[in-house]
Amino acid sequence: NRAIQHTYEPGSTIKPLLVATAWQLGKGGPERMINCPRRFKVPGRRKPVVDSHTVGLVPETQVLVESSNSGAVQITLRMNHDQIRQTLADFGLGRRTGIPLPAEARGDTRSLRKMNSAHVAAVAQGYAVLVTPLQMALAYGALANGGTLLRPRLVRAIRTREGEVLESTPRRSVARPLSSEVARGPLRGALARVVNGPGRCTAPKAKSKRYMIAGKTGTTKKIVKGKYHEREVVASFSGFAPAEAPRLAFTVVVWGPSTKKK
Repeated sequence: NRAIQHTYEPGSTIKPLLVATAWQLGKGGPERMINCPRRFKVPGRRKPVVDSHTVGLVPETQVLVESSNSGAVQITLRMNHDQIRQTLADFGLGRRTGIPLPAEARGDTRSLRKMNSAHVAAVAQGYAVLVTPLQMALAYGALANGGTLLRPRLVRAIRTREGEVLESTPRRSVARPLSSEVARGPLRGALARVVNGPGRCTAPKAKSKRYMIAGKTGTTKKIVKGKYHEREVVASFSGFAPAEAPRLAFTVVVWGPSTKKK
């Protein structure tokens, strides 16, 4: 069951969790301007942080819309290490969800125990931590419902043919990583623009004619024989719909599509 047993590095789908928390902590803001160069040098990191294009001077919401690595890294670096660790823990990353299915993987956030600026830059881009698809779906469920992380249920209730409830599984909250003001306000709008535009956005092909989808793309290099492969990737999309009144949160992961041109 890959949804709960396989782990992967989430890539840019982690950016909304960190950026929104920085907003909530007063370390930035949706309309605060930030300069996102094509290449951004992080002290102590050998390679610069690189974007696919120059985003330039934009409001911080645009960092999510255009998936700017340099912008996400700058915003995340404003938080201290404990705040970053707590953010990912509050969103349920690196621990089992408690879903009543066998062999659920925990994920792995042990690399967060000892961090420096270079490591924070990797985490801000969705590297150096391992998650399951279910963990990311639940995290985006928290973004969708106004900021509450819920424990997953397989069955809401067992009823008789006449409708009498024989057994029920109550809704159970696990954590409250975001305020409703942040989750339902500027963050939701930014994630809706990721799919629906206007302007340059990263997921226009996820657009639906039936309802508005909100979400975020993620791409990381696939680890092959202990090393990152230059062409093989793990591609994902986490989101929720309808954006204005969410009923569904989800994560889609594709292991190993090739970026090699045919």
